[in-house]
Amino acid sequence: MPSRLRQILAELHRRSLWQVLGLYVVASWLVLQVVDTLTSVLRLPDWFPPFALVLLLVGLPIVVATAFVQVGFRGRHGYPPVEPPGSATSEPPASEGGLGLPPTSTMRALFTWRNALGGGVLAFALWGVIAAGWMALGGSGADATPVEPPGVAVLPLEYRSPVESDAYFTDGLHDELLTQLSKVRGLKVISRTSVMGYRDRDATSPEIGEELGVDFIVEGGLLRAGDQVRLNVQLIRAATDEHVWAESYDRAMTVENLLAIQTEIVRNIVREVRAVISPEEIDFVAELPTRNTEAYELYLRGEDWLNRGGLSEEEYTYAARFYAEATALDPDFAVAYAKEASAHARLYFQGHDVTPSRLAKAKAAIDRALALDPEHPEVREGYGDYLYYALREYEAALIEYRAALEKLPNSASLLARIAWVQRRQGHWQESLDGLERVREMDPRSASVLLNHGTTLFVMRRYDAAAEAYTRGTTLNPDVDALWWLGTMNELYRFDVAAADMWLARAPAAVLRTPFATWTRLELHRLRRDPDALLEAVSGTEGPEVSTSLGWMPVSMYRGWALRFQGQVEAARAAFNEARESAERAAAERPADDRVFGALGIALAELGLRDEAVAAGQRGVELLDVEDDALWGTRTTWNLARIHARLGEAEEAVRLLDEVSSVPGTAGHPGQLALDPLLDLIRSDPRFQALLERERDRVF
Repeated sequence: MPSRLRQILAELHRRSLWQVLGLYVVASWLVLQVVDTLTSVLRLPDWFPPFALVLLLVGLPIVVATAFVQVGFRGRHGYPPVEPPGSATSEPPASEGGLGLPPTSTMRALFTWRNALGGGVLAFALWGVIAAGWMALGGSGADATPVEPPGVAVLPLEYRSPVESDAYFTDGLHDELLTQLSKVRGLKVISRTSVMGYRDRDATSPEIGEELGVDFIVEGGLLRAGDQVRLNVQLIRAATDEHVWAESYDRAMTVENLLAIQTEIVRNIVREVRAVISPEEIDFVAELPTRNTEAYELYLRGEDWLNRGGLSEEEYTYAARFYAEATALDPDFAVAYAKEASAHARLYFQGHDVTPSRLAKAKAAIDRALALDPEHPEVREGYGDYLYYALREYEAALIEYRAALEKLPNSASLLARIAWVQRRQGHWQESLDGLERVREMDPRSASVLLNHGTTLFVMRRYDAAAEAYTRGTTLNPDVDALWWLGTMNELYRFDVAAADMWLARAPAAVLRTPFATWTRLELHRLRRDPDALLEAVSGTEGPEVSTSLGWMPVSMYRGWALRFQGQVEAARAAFNEARESAERAAAERPADDRVFGALGIALAELGLRDEAVAAGQRGVELLDVEDDALWGTRTTWNLARIHARLGEAEEAVRLLDEVSSVPGTAGHPGQLALDPLLDLIRSDPRFQALLERERDRVF
């Protein structure tokens, strides 16, 4: 038997079958790669690649037999001649090596390389026909229900270094990995704000998958030691907690290595979840934003601050600082310039710094970014932010956001910005539809839930707004704006008891923020509670209260409390102090409509009619409904209250009717019913009719 085995092996070697088998294996691998890609692109069932493998296995013995016939008996000089039957030389020759008989003419005609190749083509054609038939019968195609791309949630990376101050690096790298995955159109990627909530939460993979609506979860950890990084990553099937893929990367701490790691992770995730990635997307993922490692680290710090989602002055200030430090080290770092411009623009837009110098910083940064790389999607996103937040040029901003979205199709932040711009334009239903799509990609995001609730609130859909704010505070209890907007939603629809309940449930950690202070002051003012209002005034830090919704000197609230108590002269002194504060602010921030509204009200309290109306009108000139359908009503609301405080009922009611007739942040039933600034016109029949109409819309 051993000699027989040696004979067989010798024959295999002599007949070159090892080469034939090797070529067949390579060709089969290439065919399977094509089949796998077509299966993903055409959304074919999972059994199509195994079906192709079966066809290839069936073809294997055919190829081997062909090799035996066409190669095995040919030798160096071709086939031996076939003599006519009966001739002296027509005896069958001895079998070669004792393995069998020489081929007959029929065998040689049947087992040819042409036939073998043709059979392979027919087998592949059979696979294609079955695939086409499956699609034609409704399995896929344009008329079929679209199949959702595989959903992936990248959980916060665990930081395993003893140096706590470097934790930003892990979070920044996590942001970058999400950005890289967002470049792949064939994936559904959950955004940062929704996954960050799982950092300190003990949840199973199936629970996370169900809550976020994803098929796969990526988790891992990072250890940084000196100039070395170790990143462990694993891909988990959410429904079963099955570990699909895992890898460990040990590299020197360079930008090239970090980007190479991210690119490799993206490729592996795409492969394992059977998504599709184009060559252009692969090139884009592998792009280096900078070659300066220190600049890249500073950029990651900026990313960490910019993407925290709290809308605070601290977040945007630190983000702008780190981006600026990154560009100081690498003056050609286009994306960092664009992000710096965005941070400056948001400081301006949110009312933290409404000064010409802040606008100038935003413009300088975005001009540099555009000069370096005007077509980069993150540069176009930053330019859109500058147009939206700094200049309020909405149509131009939409062009930039949509262009960026072409290259970043999974960017929930871009989709959200588009919805926010549509809201400013007064396209309310389009904005709501867009926000619903964003919620699918970012279901736990405080920012998304806050803006979704606010859109419903300004449309006077108070119950739906309350649901959004409630979900927001449940998932993000430390985000102060959700608590105070939820409170104002109840107060403005004239449910004071519900507003009190919201205020009572707010955690202590959010009670001293600007939003909290403004909400408490407004609640006590609208309830005409001088003692509570004075207590809130004494506990307020700083001479003014500033949020994106409004600006007011604290002395104004003190004046109202004193007026409620009947202390006329003391109230007048407080109002005069408020006027002086507002005048200084107007000189420093001449484009801030909120300041002119406060100035006009202070002047009206002092009885200075012409100056008060002029200030209120200046606020409307700076921002009206045509400029901003969301916030624009507040300037008309302020002008209406100025006229009302001056006792000018006809003009006040006309303006109040204008404000109340459109969606916006002002003119809601609770405001009309409770605001003391409207007291002098309450008995006017026209105001009574307006109030009744608005209350009927709610109750």
